[in-house]
Amino acid sequence: MEISDYRRKEISSILMIVVGIVLLLCPSFILAVGYVLGAIVLILAAILFIYGISQIGSSPVTGIVSILVSILGFIFGWALLFSPVLVITIFSAIVYLIGIIFIILGIANIITSAFFAPFSLLGLVGILFGIAFIVVGIFIGNVYILAAILGIWLIIAGVLSLISDKNETYVEVNAYRLGR
Repeated sequence: MEISDYRRKEISSILMIVVGIVLLLCPSFILAVGYVLGAIVLILAAILFIYGISQIGSSPVTGIVSILVSILGFIFGWALLFSPVLVITIFSAIVYLIGIIFIILGIANIITSAFFAPFSLLGLVGILFGIAFIVVGIFIGNVYILAAILGIWLIIAGVLSLISDKNETYVEVNAYRLGR
């Protein structure tokens, strides 16, 4: 059974809305990501440590490098798992990058709107939320603000995507014909 482009877009739109609502209702969910990431890093560090020990006999360089990297993984995973402050610091360090990505995607959506009109509004929303992320990044002291902004953006983007899909048809654009 093949899923149509329309159905994929509809499913992704609904998922954006659901994740947005979760972030608005439970902003601490964003901190759980840090704990899960910490646990994953610890597990991967343990696997890498065992691999490094098994490689010392056949390839000493690989074994030693694997053990050293696993020790760094243990330190980083432990810090992520047991220090929420570190998670907040990591999130605050990438908030500017998220804002810039939103702005770039917004500009790309506005450029794409020449071929698919509903993207112009989505592009404007992306630019506005990118600016909001950068402004919040200046005053960040609380990841919950970012969770709320991200939740609102996901809800708006999901609704706009659902609305645009009902009124538009997908058109295949031949890139060679556009430039020549």
